[in-house]
Amino acid sequence: ACRRAQAKTPGRLSGGESPCANNKEPGATTWESPCGSARVRGGLAGARVCGGLAGAPPCAVAIVGLLQCLNLLLPIKAPATQFQLDPGPLMLTPYQADNLSMTPGIRHGFFTRQGGTSAGLYKTLNCGPGSKDDRVAVSDNRARVAEHLGSHHGDVQTLYQVHSAGVVIVEAMADRDTLPKADGLVTRTKGLAIGILTADCCPILFADPQAKVVGAAHAGWKGALGGVIEATVKAMESLGAERGRIEAAYGPTINQPAYEVGAEFHDTFAADDPANARFFGRGAHAGKFQFDLPGFVHHKLKASSLTRVEACAPCTYRNESLFYSYRRSTHRKEADYGRQISAIVVA
Repeated sequence: ACRRAQAKTPGRLSGGESPCANNKEPGATTWESPCGSARVRGGLAGARVCGGLAGAPPCAVAIVGLLQCLNLLLPIKAPATQFQLDPGPLMLTPYQADNLSMTPGIRHGFFTRQGGTSAGLYKTLNCGPGSKDDRVAVSDNRARVAEHLGSHHGDVQTLYQVHSAGVVIVEAMADRDTLPKADGLVTRTKGLAIGILTADCCPILFADPQAKVVGAAHAGWKGALGGVIEATVKAMESLGAERGRIEAAYGPTINQPAYEVGAEFHDTFAADDPANARFFGRGAHAGKFQFDLPGFVHHKLKASSLTRVEACAPCTYRNESLFYSYRRSTHRKEADYGRQISAIVVA
């Protein structure tokens, strides 16, 4: 129900080993280039190239030809090493839910932290203007996401998120310094990418392909409990969407094993509905619980009479190379943290 998108822009070759799904030899890498597909293994000594370079001479000449095609420079005396694909700064490979991917006229992505220009704590695709990251880098990262989705606006419309149930309808890009304070947004404007920023909270994307209406919601525990999901669906209905047609998917978020909460937190959910106790497991420490945020979000989506719901929710806390995490940064006493973006557009 969930997969990583294929990179759209060229990468580069770098040292190291990488197994290839299409070649049982360890270290072989499939390389897609304007010249075709080739598998590369080893340095010049013992280099092997197959497929895509019809008529190419063997061994060293073949590998040099491939590198020339890719406009890469190779030292005359290359070390005998393994090569692998290094994603490089421009390759965006968001997670995608199958139901939204198969929805005609809709593009979406639950983007990771990979593929941007930010450095340090924010490495690399930080899309959060509320962070202390370089504003130019954040703008560039957001522009890359918009371009990946085919938006012509050069940015993604987001919100000043406040952990509420507030939802707005957007028809055009708003100035980033005057963003509406809300946690859900919907649109039917073609080419206008809308998105949600997260760093442990749960992003949700919605689409009605027939009405050409899309939505995005930021579901932290407060928003999910307070009704942001139902409010987003109602806002979509006001634009002509129908619940029976809406496709929904929720993305990367903190998972239950990493989400320890106190008794007061547990009691807040129990007071709303005693049945919410099923979303809490026993914590490792006395008086603590483990909260299942993605499970609660899934429940709320189903409770809103949405029948087409998919999960695309790897843990943001546990997967540091892929995601920013507020809780992880807090535990490490780091000065700040980045935000990943989840976005959708009517193409």
